[in-house]
Amino acid sequence: MKLTKKETIFVLIGVFLVLLLVIVPALAVDNGNGRSRGPKKADGIWCYMPDLTKLQPAVFYNSYPDDPITDYGQPGKWLAKIPYTAEWSGTLTGQSKEYGIGIFHDVGPMVFLDTILFDEVEVEGRTGGLSMDAFGNRKEVGADWKGTWVITAGTGELENIKGHGTFWGPGWLEDPNECGVIYYKVKELEFD
Repeated sequence: MKLTKKETIFVLIGVFLVLLLVIVPALAVDNGNGRSRGPKKADGIWCYMPDLTKLQPAVFYNSYPDDPITDYGQPGKWLAKIPYTAEWSGTLTGQSKEYGIGIFHDVGPMVFLDTILFDEVEVEGRTGGLSMDAFGNRKEVGADWKGTWVITAGTGELENIKGHGTFWGPGWLEDPNECGVIYYKVKELEFD
């Protein structure tokens, strides 16, 4: 049986669609135990945008203010402080201001520590201010960020909130029009 040109195109499209259905789930990120750590396992998305106009080197001093430390032990290693703005959705819903410091390498691992401040955020139907800290790292340039977050204080209906969790994702990919996507998971959340 010989297929017409039109039938051949439909068969090829069908094969392509079947391959997509098989390949896409196989490409899901794996956390090492066979379970996907993609967005379906997340409790929300933390989408941040760094303010590169305010990026500054993090300067430390020895004994005197006129003795700055500029050599961090290896070429291509630098420390920086940078503010961010972010939009949170999911369990935590609202906008935050963030202040972080990072240890970066031209190639190799990177580490950051952030303070996250919400003037107003909604958490499971309750509203108030919130302060959080986040610590993360990635093994190399281009790898996903992974880390933990913890709630340090709350106001309003969130005054006695306690909680912590994890996060993962590609983060900011240096596109000035796109925020950095991080997925977060709530491990504990309680209101006293």
